[in-house]
Order: sequence, then C-alpha cells, then structure tokens
Amino acid sequence: MTDADLASARAALKGKYPRDLIKHPLGEWLTERAHVITSAVFVTVVADVRRRIENDSSSHGAGGQSVDGGEGEGAAEGEECEKYYYRSKAILAFRCLPGSVGDALTFALYVKEFGRDAPPAYRGKVLLECMDGTPLFNGETADERQRCLSAIAQGYMDFVGKEGFAEVLIRVPPPTDKHAHLFSARSADVQLKASHHLSQWYLRIMQWGMRVGTLSDYQCSPDGGDIAFPLSILSRRDNEAEASFKRMCAKLDTQCRALCTNFRTLPAPTAFLWLRCTLPRMHSRPRVMGMASAMMAWAIWAVICR
Repeated sequence: MTDADLASARAALKGKYPRDLIKHPLGEWLTERAHVITSAVFVTVVADVRRRIENDSSSHGAGGQSVDGGEGEGAAEGEECEKYYYRSKAILAFRCLPGSVGDALTFALYVKEFGRDAPPAYRGKVLLECMDGTPLFNGETADERQRCLSAIAQGYMDFVGKEGFAEVLIRVPPPTDKHAHLFSARSADVQLKASHHLSQWYLRIMQWGMRVGTLSDYQCSPDGGDIAFPLSILSRRDNEAEASFKRMCAKLDTQCRALCTNFRTLPAPTAFLWLRCTLPRMHSRPRVMGMASAMMAWAIWAVICR
C-alpha cells in the first residue's frame, strides 16, 4: 500500500461507523464465512477502486504511477503496455463489542486484482498485498481469531476463483520491512516471529484449499525466483525492502563464514514464503452457500486449524 492509498482510505472512513458503510457482495460473502466461526465478526469492503498505472516501461515495479479512473482496453499478447488498469480493494473485519457504541477493527486485507486490462504477465492474477491484525480484544480467544481469519482468507480466494481469476500471488514480507504492517509497530524479534507464523498459516490455508477444491495447485518458494512469481508486480517500495533484506542476509552469511572455522553450509536466515496459487476455472459469480453446508465445511476447517 502506498501512503496515498492509506490517506485515501482514512478519508473515506472519517466520521463513519462500520455498519454505515456501503454493502458489497464480497463483504457479505466473507461475513457469512466468518459467521460460521463467530457471529461477533462482520466484514466490509471499505474501498473498491479501479486504478490506472502509467509506466515509463511495461514494468509495474519500475516507476509506475497509480492514477484513479478511466476506461481501459485489453492489451494484446506480447504488447508493451504504457498504461493498464487494476482494482484495489481494502477489506476490513470488525468485532462487535458488547455494551459499546462502536465496533473494534480486528483485521485488514489489501488486494490488487488484475483483470483483462492488465499486461499478459499480470492478467487474471490477484496480489494479496498486505494483511495485518490487531491485538486480541476482551472476550476473544487466539483460537477463535485464527479460525475466523482463516475463514475470511480462504473465502476470498474462493470468491475470486469463481469470479474468473486464475492465480493468487502471496508474499510474506521480510521482517526488516517497517512498512509491512498496518497497525501498531512491532519490535524486530516480534516481527520475525510474526513473519514465520504467517508463512506457516498461509501453508495451512493452501493445504485446506487443495482438500476442498478451491485451489487446483500451489507452488511455494523462499524467494519467489523458482516459481515464476512476477516480481515486477510488486511496488517499488516492496522491491527495495526485499533487496535490503537480501543484502543483510549476505552480510550475515559473510560474517558467519569468517567466524566459523569448520563452516560448511549456512542455512537460510529465514524461509519466508512466496506463494503462487492456481485457482479452478469457474466463471460464475459465487452464490451464498446454504448454512448447513457452510457449517459442515468450516467445522472441519476449524478442527484442522487447531
């Protein structure tokens, strides 16, 4: 997320209560998924904006500028695109607090959806750009939060798959990236643990998606290089964060080699995750599932997540 995106989101939310926000099909879909775990959580899509990228070249990560509005035309295969379009969505989850006049924000997910107007390298792909949560609130358990967020994340992938998207791209930011979180700042050791935990959590979601058929395949890698992850889809700031982390790891590797007389191999500092997930080809808009079916599916998922 850019600073301009965050400023725009804050302006849109100013003076509004969560339940006053415009209803969105995706928000209603994810709320139903969350309600299988707890009725205290509801999900809203607070921003759904079509943006235009204007580039000096065809690379998103090399100086692209984001501009609102406009109608676009699909790019021809192999054609360089000086401008293209994508949808940027901000998805927030709120928890109802008994006896309170307001609701507590517990979770945020920012995504970019690249449709027919995007260059061939990005077309039909969804980038999970940023995901973050707040500390637990009174009456909320860690187990309930984990299962609820898992239901929301899996529900989003189910939704976009049925909307016709082909792939979901996921990257766990390096722990040295100070812009990788949306809420309260973390110390270095807490961020390191959070990055590792997020990697393991994503893998569990992928494994569950394979079981229930919302994913047809997935590939994972510690750096994205061997799974054809299009690095140019990342923002310039994200690419700089990755480069900075690699330089730090290389420096640590050199220092360890100098200190260890019997040095043979040094394990990677962390196995932070890059994922490329293939979605089934289903081109119909998702319908609201029956409550009995939802309860059965997500009851099984709740057991797996424990």
